Amino acid sequence: MQNKSQRLVITTAIILVAIILGLIVYSQVATGSKGPSAKGELDYSNHPVWGNPEAAVKVAMFEDFLCPHCAEYTDAVLPRLKQDYADNDKVAFYFYNYPLTANFGPNSLTTAISSKCVYQQSNDGFWDYKAALMRAQKQITYTTSELVKIATDIVPDIDAGALRSCIEEKKTEGLVEEDLLNGVAVGVTGTPSIFINGVKTQSYAYETVKAAIEAALAE
Repeated sequence: MQNKSQRLVITTAIILVAIILGLIVYSQVATGSKGPSAKGELDYSNHPVWGNPEAAVKVAMFEDFLCPHCAEYTDAVLPRLKQDYADNDKVAFYFYNYPLTANFGPNSLTTAISSKCVYQQSNDGFWDYKAALMRAQKQITYTTSELVKIATDIVPDIDAGALRSCIEEKKTEGLVEEDLLNGVAVGVTGTPSIFINGVKTQSYAYETVKAAIEAALAE
């Protein structure tokens, strides 16, 4: 009886793993995603970028729009870093969604989808939208109407109708899944997680990130 029970547990585990892998493959096929490389290298293409896309030093930021620490990083750290490297073509900042729905609920995914929708219309507008969303964490309930209003208030010439349909129909959900896969591949365990040329920093504190960027520039 014990052997039968053990075989049942093992068989069930194998089936569950197969289902999970199947869902990942299906997601990649359905969205046209190649996913992260086998080496766990970050894919920087088709992501919001601030700075020179050809920069030698790439700062990848994994964040959740409902994460209080991400709001702190966006408000207190990122502006200082942008100011430091505004005239330096060797440093670029990239944004990746990492919605922690287990922590913050389904609104994490909704806002991530909306951010991709905004980015598809305006890379520059995305950064203003990101900052506005982080500031609004305790003020909104994350309805589609609220998200569209925030975007139209701060992003010039954005197509509100196209944005609304993009959010409601979850047209960019596959792209958010790609971000998640990239994060899993490089070892993201929480938000915000900051990587300098693929190497994770010890914290998101200004001094820590700044030192890591300077070290990468010196290489």
